[in-house]
Amino acid sequence: MFKKELPIIFIGLSIIVAMLVLSLAVFIKSMPVIPVQVPVVTDDSVGGDENDEIISDDDVFNEFFTYVKDDQKFSVSKSEFKILNKFNAIELKSKSEDCGTNKSKQYFEELLSYYSENSSGIEYQFKYHGQTQDSGVWIVTAIPNKIGYIDLKEFKNDFDLCEAGSSRYPYLISEKYLFFVSSCGTGYDDGSGFPHGCDIVQKIVEPTIRIK
Repeated sequence: MFKKELPIIFIGLSIIVAMLVLSLAVFIKSMPVIPVQVPVVTDDSVGGDENDEIISDDDVFNEFFTYVKDDQKFSVSKSEFKILNKFNAIELKSKSEDCGTNKSKQYFEELLSYYSENSSGIEYQFKYHGQTQDSGVWIVTAIPNKIGYIDLKEFKNDFDLCEAGSSRYPYLISEKYLFFVSSCGTGYDDGSGFPHGCDIVQKIVEPTIRIK
């Protein structure tokens, strides 16, 4: 008798399973569709992470280096110059004697031979806004590194200055450029009560300079 009832049982189970599947399909279809938001990756976010330095609008970019600006304290202007009009072997020899390195005129002539009459550099003048008892101007000068310095000490040894108040002290090097900065003088106070504008500008800009 059990064998006769077995097909009937299987048919009953199949009907029950079919009804359950149909009920489940109807239930799923009746559920509201919830949209999935996929994050959009833009060019600005590719390759970045939380430790990346964020460059703000207060950073000024130019051909050779970056620095942080402060429009309330100073303005910046730049001018182009011929390198051989600013640097000559006789002057460099004299500066070398002042610093005790005592390099010859011929040595500096060979250094400067890397530059032609048309070789040019850029002078950046950071000018303090307001009354000041000094010039209120701090200068960064950049020239191509055609000599091929890779050691800052070597660069300083050739171009160092041992006097106060000059406009071109060797400062930094990159693969492509040599950087000089000016001095703000001796710090003499004339008693006027006005600030030393050059010092103020230098203290703002110099720590933020990053060469490219």
